[in-house]
Amino acid sequence: MFRINRIMIQPRWLRRTLFLLPLLAAGCFATAPQPFPEKPMAAVSPEQRQRAAELSALLGKFPAAVVVSAGTLSDFENRYAVLADRIALLGFREVVIEWPGPELPAADSAFDRQLRALLSELAGRRVPVRFLLRQGSFYRDSGQQRPWVEAAREVAGRIQTLPEPERPQGLLLALEPHRFTALTRNRPRSLLYAWGDKHYGPGLDNDQLLKLTLEDLVRVRELLAPLPVIPILPSFYPEEQAKKRLSVGDPAVDYGAPPLAVTAYGEKPSVMTASVSTLLARLQDTPRAVTVEVILARHTYETTISLRRRDWADLMAILTYALRDWERQPAYQGLLFNSYAALAGLWEQ
Repeated sequence: MFRINRIMIQPRWLRRTLFLLPLLAAGCFATAPQPFPEKPMAAVSPEQRQRAAELSALLGKFPAAVVVSAGTLSDFENRYAVLADRIALLGFREVVIEWPGPELPAADSAFDRQLRALLSELAGRRVPVRFLLRQGSFYRDSGQQRPWVEAAREVAGRIQTLPEPERPQGLLLALEPHRFTALTRNRPRSLLYAWGDKHYGPGLDNDQLLKLTLEDLVRVRELLAPLPVIPILPSFYPEEQAKKRLSVGDPAVDYGAPPLAVTAYGEKPSVMTASVSTLLARLQDTPRAVTVEVILARHTYETTISLRRRDWADLMAILTYALRDWERQPAYQGLLFNSYAALAGLWEQ
């Protein structure tokens, strides 16, 4: 005779319940999943200390600042003392914090929390801080012609919420109307002009876009007064203005009273060094008026205007070459290195 299994004749719902009971019991006594422990950051090696001393000595004659991006803020979360230590070790006397676009992070965002933590750390060390906004980062179609002015207005409001010792000493504004081409994604629909190689000439599109940008610069200065606002302009703007291909953009007149900053272009040492010569020569009668921004590529295969270097020795060679020339110019004020993350990539390799 066949032996009948008692479980087989039980109702289906009862069999399912009996199957799930051990799982339910295990769940009741299980502990909550634990986050992965934070990976400790590697200590600065003797070789890195030697490299840092080399860079610090190279930068020591003039003020030098370094740009800290939102990505770096995230990488060093809860370790901003480490970041501040490394910035000082490399010889930088000032920190510039770049606000990301095309939408400003919310007031209760991770960026806001990280920003305040770094500002607190730097204030305790009495390290000067400035904020950075790039016009090209805020060219979204927001229903306004000038969304970066909206961003500046909001940043001005955020500054007022900071404790007095943690407020920045100024704002850097990177003027980039050349980013507003006909192919620019999310370009404001109300913007009538588009930058292009064939649009140079008095009254043409490039001219009009630069005029609008200079008007924006005046507005932003009004919004942030009395906080100093320093424009950063690409080195080819003064060159095109000197050639009369732009009717505006005279660095001695149109950007307001110095100081100002200029972005050096070119991958070769001679090209990058010469790219800012027009501006430095134009302001030779204004001592210590110009800070030079050097944008370092994160990867050697980047095809932008960023400076691409193979290794630390290569970087030191080009900086030595450039600074030897710039420091002889009366208008030269110092270096703005963009960015910490790109520099750290070479420093740590």
